[in-house]
Amino acid sequence: AMQASDLLYAAGTVGSAKLDITLAHKLSKLTVTVTRTGEKSPIEVGDVTLRGTVPTATLDLTSGDVAASGTETSEIKMWHNTTGGTYECILVPQAATAFGVSFTYGGDTYLWESSYTFKRGNAYTLALTFDGKVSVGEVTVSGWEEPEDDLGEGTATETDYTKDANGNYTVYTAD
Repeated sequence: AMQASDLLYAAGTVGSAKLDITLAHKLSKLTVTVTRTGEKSPIEVGDVTLRGTVPTATLDLTSGDVAASGTETSEIKMWHNTTGGTYECILVPQAATAFGVSFTYGGDTYLWESSYTFKRGNAYTLALTFDGKVSVGEVTVSGWEEPEDDLGEGTATETDYTKDANGNYTVYTAD
C-alpha cells in the first residue's frame, strides 16, 4: 500500500467564502537504488527491507507536528517500483540510530547499516553499491515534490466524496 500511504496536513482559518488549502507532506519518503560496483544502471534485487525505524507516529492536530511514537522499531518491506527499478517506502520523521537496509542477490543477503535523521516533507534517495560488501554511492535529499497535476479551483460539496466505515475519504472530482 506504499502508493496509498501518506499524511498531508493543512490548517488555517476561513476569512471569506473562498477556502484555499495548501497541503504539506508530514512524513518522509525513502527511495533506494542498488547498483553493482562498476555498473551504472540499478539492478533488480530481492526482499529489500528497511530496519531500525519506528513505524508509528502521533499527529498534533493543532500544530501539525508529527513525531515517532514509542521506541519499538520494525522491519519494513520496501515497495518495488518496477518502472523505475527502485524500492520505496514512507517513513515517520525520526532520528534512526540503528538504521539499515538489507536485500538479497544471488542467494546471498547484504546489509548496509548507519544512523540517519529523516525530516518531514523530505524525499531521500539512497544509492547503494555492492560487490561483496555494501557501500553508499550517494544520498540525496530534496523537498517532496508536489503532484504535477493542478486540481484547480472548485467547491467541495458532500456529493463530491464518500466516507467509508473506517473514516477514509474518496474524492471524485477536483470540484
